[in-house]
Amino acid sequence: MAFAIVLGAQTLSGFPQAVYAALMAYAVWSIGRLASWPLDARARFPWARVSALALGFGVACALGLLMGAAALLPTRELASLSDRAGGVSWSFASHATYWPRAALSFLLPHINGDASDGTYRGPDLFWESYGYVGLATAALAVGAAVAGWRGRVERTLLAVAALAYLFVLGANTPFYRLAWEHLPAFRGFRFPTRFLFLVEIALVTLAALGLTRFERWYAARASASRALAATAAVVALVVLDLCAWQPRQNPFVSGSAWLEAPESARTLRREAQLGRIVSLGASEAHLEAYNRGPGWRSLDPFFAQRESIEPNTQALWGFDAANGYHPLPLRGPLFVWGQYGVLFSGVGGRLHHVDPTRVVARPFFASLLAMQGVTHVLAPVPIADPRFERVPSRSPWLVYRLTDPLGRAWYADGAEAIADRRDALARAQRPGYDPRRTVLVRDPTGAVTPSEGAAPGATVSWRRPEAHRIEVSVDAARAGWLVLAESWHPDWEVTVDGRARAPVEAHLVGQAVRIEPGRHLVRWRFRGTSLRRGVAVSLTALGLLLAIAAAARSRRPS
Repeated sequence: MAFAIVLGAQTLSGFPQAVYAALMAYAVWSIGRLASWPLDARARFPWARVSALALGFGVACALGLLMGAAALLPTRELASLSDRAGGVSWSFASHATYWPRAALSFLLPHINGDASDGTYRGPDLFWESYGYVGLATAALAVGAAVAGWRGRVERTLLAVAALAYLFVLGANTPFYRLAWEHLPAFRGFRFPTRFLFLVEIALVTLAALGLTRFERWYAARASASRALAATAAVVALVVLDLCAWQPRQNPFVSGSAWLEAPESARTLRREAQLGRIVSLGASEAHLEAYNRGPGWRSLDPFFAQRESIEPNTQALWGFDAANGYHPLPLRGPLFVWGQYGVLFSGVGGRLHHVDPTRVVARPFFASLLAMQGVTHVLAPVPIADPRFERVPSRSPWLVYRLTDPLGRAWYADGAEAIADRRDALARAQRPGYDPRRTVLVRDPTGAVTPSEGAAPGATVSWRRPEAHRIEVSVDAARAGWLVLAESWHPDWEVTVDGRARAPVEAHLVGQAVRIEPGRHLVRWRFRGTSLRRGVAVSLTALGLLLAIAAAARSRRPS
């Protein structure tokens, strides 16, 4: 039962790849237990014991995973709606393959350079390959493996470390490719180096066994107090070692200083009509700040770079951004912004580029931003496009407002059904296209009849009282479509004046719903079905575990 609870807690942490790796380690551990059972040559194979262990392991794993359903089910749903549906490509799965020379960092942490001062020159990512757990830790682990190699625990830990390290090596060996091709669900993962934590856990556990063996050996040759003192000295040495090296891997700053709003944020707060924001060139500016440090030897460049309000940091100051880092992006935002949403590898990136002296935008770029609910843009250099109006600001980053924003919701009198996003993009870039007249929708049922909108005939007001609810008031002179710049997801439900309506996916925008003439209150509510089901399953599994524990306790002799 304890194992099931541990596995459930791991699963609830929301990192399926780590859970997958841990399950492999647990399986190796169970096999190690089986292999250690003494067998009499004259006795029959203990099928009953083996079956009982296998059954217990399987039931515990099932209950643990069911306990984690509150995290697993929403993650599975997001994956099915993202580019990871059906698995990722081999190039994506093996991205940032481990540099074999990084194995030396188990003994000398910065033998290949240090990311904290910009000297690391490896072809991989320093943080993904860094495996230092202390020099004394590594020595004790080796000692335990050599001195106790006949022991079941030591052998099993070595097997876990060896298997995990084979995965860590990624494309350096055929092993990871075979796993990617044949293991169930393995195609949903990236970064083979994520298995490195199993190697580190095995090393640390072996080191603990080695230290215990050392203490017993020393106590047999000296007093117990001296052995205890020597053991404490080794532990203190490890702590000092790690305190000297590990904090360098992440910089620390004053929270109040870092969270203080930069001048660009103050400028945006003064804007009357503020929708979503987008920061151009922020990723490049972040890399430049790292190179200027170098690393984080000096954090002044990073403080200055806060003015960019790069993706994800906008939440620190209460803004909404159209793009941001998300490991499981929905296909619509992925098409517009690209992988992770911060590098502009999608359509948005192809419609502009940042030069040393200006931002050059193609004609459709401003329209695309408006269709994403963007009202303001930040850039390190001037934007060479009259559809972006400069906002007076003392920030070193330039703040612009779109001259013709659409807002978070607007009214379109017509709709055109287009099944493919690329076709929708081509249609939207044709001369004369106006998103206020025609919304391009995905209509697999064929319910949308083609119609070219007339001049917009409605007023729209938008508000979001809660994260999962959106309310839009509409006063329409004629029938049309209410368009919402919110990523389409099957869990969005819509009511118009209390009556349920089915929204349709709107290409390059989000979603839309048909509206009749007159005044209407349209409510969007995100149901979160997979989360609700997951919570119910998790609670049921927890209740079942508690019932099993109570039953086992009642059977114990008093």
